Amino acid sequence: DADAEQVRVIVMLREQPSTLSLADESSRLHTQQALVDDWSSRFGVEADRQFGYLLNGFSATMPREHMSALSLEPEVASVRYEQVYERTEHTARDLHGVPGAFADHDLDGTGMVISIIDSGLDPEHPDMRLDDCGAAAIQDISAAPEAGFTCKIPAGYNYADENYVIKDSALAAHGQHVAGIAAANGSEGDQPDDVEETGRIDGVAPNAQLLAMKVFSNSGGGAASSDIIAAIEDSVKLEADV
Repeated sequence: DADAEQVRVIVMLREQPSTLSLADESSRLHTQQALVDDWSSRFGVEADRQFGYLLNGFSATMPREHMSALSLEPEVASVRYEQVYERTEHTARDLHGVPGAFADHDLDGTGMVISIIDSGLDPEHPDMRLDDCGAAAIQDISAAPEAGFTCKIPAGYNYADENYVIKDSALAAHGQHVAGIAAANGSEGDQPDDVEETGRIDGVAPNAQLLAMKVFSNSGGGAASSDIIAAIEDSVKLEADV
């Protein structure tokens, strides 16, 4: 009974990308689909997310008893159980070196894009803003109405729920916490305000843009490997710097 159990796996193929292009991605996915169709009938593989841009592989559900046989196929590099990651909380350390970077190099994140692959972001939060939207790297703001994208958070996706609801339904939003550490812009002037007096936060790079790549569902549970991989691939396509 245990061998017949359906399990979630990540299948990596031996032929991995050496160049990044949408044409190559399309070609890899076409070839990959033929393999998936064959392995579906032979090993009971039911593919879910397929990847061909940064890597060549896919997530799938299959009987545990066929994992070893699939791993021996000549096109396969590995068949591993899909990991599920849980949120962890840590107290943020002092931002060592950040004031010096501001003072010595005038670095505040302008023109940079940071992808937050985590739980959700809130574009309406008052600290989620840019001093100058015209200096932002991404000028084309996604129009998904349920997301409420802005020049600060111009794009993103909820991979866990497969929609554009990028804001967490829970109060304790880890992704928003991380986004604040990275790029909150609460201060109206050049110098950070006293957070105890104002409640406003400045992050490391307050004028960087953020991508809201939500991989934790609003229904609870952990983040699946395939959702994280999809978020990373899309972040690269959107030319995220971090």
